[in-house]
Amino acid sequence: MKYILSVLLFLALSWTSSAVTKEMRRYELFCTFKVLQEGDTLFGSYIVSGYNEQGMALQLFSPGNNMLHVIEREREGQFEVNATETGEYRACFRNLESDLAYVTFEWHALIGDNKAHKIGTHE
Repeated sequence: MKYILSVLLFLALSWTSSAVTKEMRRYELFCTFKVLQEGDTLFGSYIVSGYNEQGMALQLFSPGNNMLHVIEREREGQFEVNATETGEYRACFRNLESDLAYVTFEWHALIGDNKAHKIGTHE
């Protein structure tokens, strides 16, 4: 029984949310990226808070700089992208308004052997 509880606790902790919140000043652009291999899957979600919660845009780019996904003026959103090429996949958030806003986002990647990895951010 202790073994089962230990495994359940480990699984719960490994899937615990580690969301990042970024303050977005007026018209600011913030990008984050992750290097993926062909066949990997990228999952992401975000939520915006602040005076104008629908003043944010998200654009997701492939390593070849092709736009894969766009979400504009939504308080929250999700996406899933299957990597068709190896390289740096980039997500950019832009505050479309002159008011301060906060975006909280979290990314996970399903990497080759089906293990989920949290993805770090880079400015």
